[in-house]
Amino acid sequence: MLAETYPAEAYAHVGVVFANNESKTRQLDRRGKAETILNWAIRSEVALAEPVLNMVRDGFGSDRNGEDQFDAFMGLLGMIEVADRRRDSGVFEEGNLKSWEGWILGQALPTTSGATS
Repeated sequence: MLAETYPAEAYAHVGVVFANNESKTRQLDRRGKAETILNWAIRSEVALAEPVLNMVRDGFGSDRNGEDQFDAFMGLLGMIEVADRRRDSGVFEEGNLKSWEGWILGQALPTTSGATS
C-alpha cells in the first residue's frame, strides 16, 4: 500500500500550531513545538528512542535539513495516528471504486453537501 502524507495536515493531528510570527524554517520555532510533540507521544503511548527525543527537543537541528526532517517526522506521526486508528485513513468509496489519487492519508473526508460542479 502506498500513502501520501501532508505534514501540515499532521500538525493538526498532533496539536502543533505555528503562530503568524513563527516559521517551521527556524530551529527555535520548531524547538518550541517539542513539548506539544512529546505530550502527544505520551498520550498516544508512542515510545520515542533517545536519538529521536533529542532531535525533537533540539528542533531538528540548525542546518537547512532541519525543516525537512521536522516535516518527515510530523508525517510519520500522522501515519501513526491512522495506523493506531485514532484517525480515519481518509480513503473513501464511490460505489465500488476507492479513490486514492490526490488524497492525503488521514485527511478529513470531503462532505458532499453544498458541493457544486
